[in-house]
Amino acid sequence: MLLSAHRRRTLIASALGFAAAALILGIALTVFRTVYLNALPDTVSQPAAGAIYDALVRLLRVTVRMVVLLGVVLALAAWLSGPGRYATVVRQVWHSGIAATRATADRAGLRTGPVGAFVGRHRGWITWILVAAAVLAYVLWPHPTGWVVVGLALVLLFALAVTDFLAEDAEEDPEPTRTAL
Repeated sequence: MLLSAHRRRTLIASALGFAAAALILGIALTVFRTVYLNALPDTVSQPAAGAIYDALVRLLRVTVRMVVLLGVVLALAAWLSGPGRYATVVRQVWHSGIAATRATADRAGLRTGPVGAFVGRHRGWITWILVAAAVLAYVLWPHPTGWVVVGLALVLLFALAVTDFLAEDAEEDPEPTRTAL
């Protein structure tokens, strides 16, 4: 990935490739269950053999779902952060919605005070810290599932929306007035 000339495209392709491979594995597990049960002799209990197979591949199926969703979320995040026309439109709609909400809050008398200026100055660092926290939560989660991936993505989106809402653009200081002595 680091050696690629087009890192974003490589990340999107890799994430979708891993998701597709995991999806194929999930389909193969389902198909193989039927093949396995049909290949058993008549003396073997079909429900018991099916229960054993299901118990053996249960965690693998959970992991397959998680990898598919993680690949899709990563590909979507990489695409949305890119310079493409549709990604830019989505980001503009996102920011204009948050700006409209902020303008309504300003008209209602809600001010962020020094917090807004701080968040505005350090928005880049705050964004990276939030992303790192989401990745760390995912890595340290004992048994991540697809719901964990979706939940962490939604929590990250909410935290980024709050950051965008709180951040005040750095206002340029007006020219100092000169007084005549």
